[in-house]
Amino acid sequence: RLSLNDRYEADLVAIAASREGVATVIPVVRNDSYGRSYHAEFSREAGIVGMGVLDPVVVPPGAADLSLQAAELNRRVAALGAAAGGPAAGIGLFVAATGADLRALAASAAAYPLLASVTWLEPGNLFAPLPISDPGTLRLAAAAPLVSTSWAVPQTDRLERVHAALLSRTGSEPHHFSYAAYDAVLLLADAINRTARAGGAYAGADVAAEIPAAAGRLDGLLGADVALDANGDRNSPSRLVVWRSEPGTGEWSEADRVQLPETCAIRLGSAAVAFGDVAPGAPSPASVQTLTNAGTAQITSVSVSATPWTAPGSASEVLAAGATEIAVAAAGGAAGAGLAWTPLADGVAAVAAPLGPLQDAEILFRLNAPLGTPHSAAGPISQAVAYSASCS
Repeated sequence: RLSLNDRYEADLVAIAASREGVATVIPVVRNDSYGRSYHAEFSREAGIVGMGVLDPVVVPPGAADLSLQAAELNRRVAALGAAAGGPAAGIGLFVAATGADLRALAASAAAYPLLASVTWLEPGNLFAPLPISDPGTLRLAAAAPLVSTSWAVPQTDRLERVHAALLSRTGSEPHHFSYAAYDAVLLLADAINRTARAGGAYAGADVAAEIPAAAGRLDGLLGADVALDANGDRNSPSRLVVWRSEPGTGEWSEADRVQLPETCAIRLGSAAVAFGDVAPGAPSPASVQTLTNAGTAQITSVSVSATPWTAPGSASEVLAAGATEIAVAAAGGAAGAGLAWTPLADGVAAVAAPLGPLQDAEILFRLNAPLGTPHSAAGPISQAVAYSASCS
């Protein structure tokens, strides 16, 4: 998937909403993996930029009638106004759902004039700046501030030639998804050719295995040297164009451009790491903590500090320094062999962790006490650990 990564896009939409003056967001969330993950990432970034996010109004996938959801949104907006002693300012409705869901919601929202007083936000599913074709959505866009986004694609001579060709053949303005599809065909062709030259038989698995390397060689309309994340999504930050609907007409006008700053935003913190029952002289099973790099800088190392271990039983049971070991692996790869384990000497250790932007990983802990060290008390052994990271 070579269009903008949803996780980056959700962050950028939250930044755009804040710059539009939105202070409180009522999310409308499609109840599937797309809607839930988009909502979670938007909410995380909204907290960073200082917006409040209320409980979501849930949309069942495929629902054609969203009158109940529109009524609930109206009730919540009215309640916020009552709490403020008048019309509440700075309210945004963020629709983490599909274009079809938004069209169904717009049709039902027409019954509630109050919903035209708030800012509607949607993450590019209306294909702005292309004209809105659905009559109900156009009425909403003409009555309420409707904010949408598109990718700020790089303007190059090559892209202009493709743009002209698409416009000539289709008779309509191409969207950035068209350019992403163009790049995807280039990438696939390269992967197939490389597979064939290596003696492959065009088997799907062989071509798929070549795609990450082909992405790194890609010189596409939307950029070169593309990195893909674990989901196969483009793993690079970009800019968004923010479009706002014009009152009375519903036509789009460019309102802003937003870009993620270079940030080191790995989601770390602290936890109690339980090792379970440990036999003397044998490493314990690994205890895993998940790391999520939500920033745009590459994580180069992870530092871990730990308090002395605790266990039920005699206070005289003491483990040697460095008995706890840590390792870092790609997310989901904890069971793999070949991990490099580093002892927590004196309760502190740093581990090389070349995590790319938006790349998830895992930090693993195990107890590996020297043979004969007494720790035979019943029950789990645990340590309180804290994490930090450095970035490039």
